Amino acid sequence: MKKIFIAILLIIFFIGIFYFLFDFLIKKANNYIGKSEFVKAEKIINKLSVLPNNKKLLIAKCLLYGAKNHASFSENSEEDILKIQKILAIIDKKYLGKLSLYDYKILSFCSDVTKDYNRTIKYLGLALKKWPDDAELNSFMGLAYDSIYNFQEAKKYYTKSYMLDKNNLTASWYYVGRVLYQDIYKEDTRKLIHSILNYMLNSEDILYNQEMKEKIYDTRNRICLLDAQNQKNQNSYVKDFCIKDLELFSKNNIIRYSWIYNDLAFSYISLNLELNELLYTTKKDNFDKKYFELAKSYLDQANKIDPSDFMPYLLNGIIFEYDNDYSSALEYFWRAYKSTKTFSLLRGFDRDFYQIAILLNILKIINQPTDIKMVENLINDNDKGTLEYIQSKLDILKVRHMSPDLFKLIQAINR
Repeated sequence: MKKIFIAILLIIFFIGIFYFLFDFLIKKANNYIGKSEFVKAEKIINKLSVLPNNKKLLIAKCLLYGAKNHASFSENSEEDILKIQKILAIIDKKYLGKLSLYDYKILSFCSDVTKDYNRTIKYLGLALKKWPDDAELNSFMGLAYDSIYNFQEAKKYYTKSYMLDKNNLTASWYYVGRVLYQDIYKEDTRKLIHSILNYMLNSEDILYNQEMKEKIYDTRNRICLLDAQNQKNQNSYVKDFCIKDLELFSKNNIIRYSWIYNDLAFSYISLNLELNELLYTTKKDNFDKKYFELAKSYLDQANKIDPSDFMPYLLNGIIFEYDNDYSSALEYFWRAYKSTKTFSLLRGFDRDFYQIAILLNILKIINQPTDIKMVENLINDNDKGTLEYIQSKLDILKVRHMSPDLFKLIQAINR
């Protein structure tokens, strides 16, 4: 009897050790995922497949496949997307009522990666019933509604999230980028955005969040370029404030994302052109090609960081258009259009907006002396490259605030 008792204790002990090691390895895998070391994380997760339907393992797998396909410099893997869908189906069947706040956040992220936004809303809705005052949950719900073009609901959740926790970087960022940014052409709104961004930069959490730092400087640059339009000497203001701010930041930080270099390129292009939403462009009197060369050098750096980003192709297209090299401009515009289809940081309205912007640039060049057959091939190869497509999206564009000049241009092209 004593031997049986000891044997039972040993079994319980070894089971305890097993689950302790199991939890330790799950945390280690999650840590690797947070550092984007996906190969190391996948090796650990594959070793833990002895418990294939364990909830913690399923959540870790979901996070791994989601993070791999969310990275801005990765291409979506159909195989990974299918794996995520299978994981979500198992969780829905076995664990839906037994999930933690962390679990719901990971599941909403994974369903977002698969573009199953109704499922995302389902997970977040269930989570918000338990944790209605969680700022991040409200931000994520706003993002989900944004993805299905329900801007009014999105705005409601973004605003609630910010009001719940003004110190939360995620909540503050979405409030700036998705609520206030719609009125960025108003000077008072720009001042408010600027004050919130400065407050975010003074947060202790920002020290460990390079991505958020770069997003803040990206938005600061857009505000600066708009403020420059009200100055007597626009170019001096752009050089002394907009460009210097970004160049100082890029010297003191290891730039991880492409948008800072895109912003620098855009700023230099603005020294030669009156730019409005990348479309309404006219040459300035003090046009100087050296600014285009500086812009190209930054665009090369942006492309090296993230070859999937459409913006370097779009800005290069604008440069070549105003160098009267229309064939090269068309080639870059078309590469930009194709990149918008796979660029993971674009969603919903933003994807539509930039696709329309690029198509309008292509349509503008049709009236220039160039190879018309090449243009026809571009339009024919593109299932959405028609005026009818642009017209069908006008109602969506009206919902979001845009510059009056851009809207006039879209209307003129559609007549």
